[in-house]
Amino acid sequence: MNILITGSDGFIAQELYDYFKRDNEHHIIMMNKYKLPLLDTNKVEKWFNANSNKINIVIHTAAIGGSRLINDNADVFFDNIEMFKNIYNNCIKYNLLLITFTSGAEDFENYLGIAKKAISSICNKVSKNIINLKIYNCFGNHGLKTRFIEGNIINYIYNKNIIIHKNRFFDFFYSEDVYKIICYFINNYKKGNINTQSINCVYKEKTLLSDVAEIINSVDNKSVNIVTINYGLDIEYCTEDYWE
Repeated sequence: MNILITGSDGFIAQELYDYFKRDNEHHIIMMNKYKLPLLDTNKVEKWFNANSNKINIVIHTAAIGGSRLINDNADVFFDNIEMFKNIYNNCIKYNLLLITFTSGAEDFENYLGIAKKAISSICNKVSKNIINLKIYNCFGNHGLKTRFIEGNIINYIYNKNIIIHKNRFFDFFYSEDVYKIICYFINNYKKGNINTQSINCVYKEKTLLSDVAEIINSVDNKSVNIVTINYGLDIEYCTEDYWE
């Protein structure tokens, strides 16, 4: 299978590329906003017109906004919708399998969350060949050091405190398991059209940040301080539904 992955500079795209490269079963085409400007409808249409016969599957990971360090504005909503629309329309036109990503951000009233919720709604109205993977808190080798797991592993390595801003239950999900889900649908797609599905990529058991901190703190023959900044407990980063 020939697979186009958008958002090639992002975390999910880089994780998937490593797994596909490792298994060497598919030809992967990686595109970023400079090679394929997803906000430009005409350029996207021209690209698919020239290359649709060379690809079977589109994995759309490109997204704008969502950083906890930056306050998003309304452009984040419109840009994410526009990028998805341009990919979606061409996948429908050329009968390509589209695998797209929404996230736990859907559950929050911010610009990215509203965009992701709208994208999920669009996907659910199509009967075939769209797989919408809802990611809550994915981790892997390319995670930014500002993320909880990756950042605290670095802290542990350099003998710094492991920081918990507030103890929460989280739905963590490993990037390789995202890859395995994608491979499942790719293999079924080889057999013919597949029904559209939206899937919560979470495990059955929820995980407390304090438990994750203890795991990190026991990786080697040493321990560091675990510091909780704001005491309390909530479950706002979890879902009740999971896919088996």
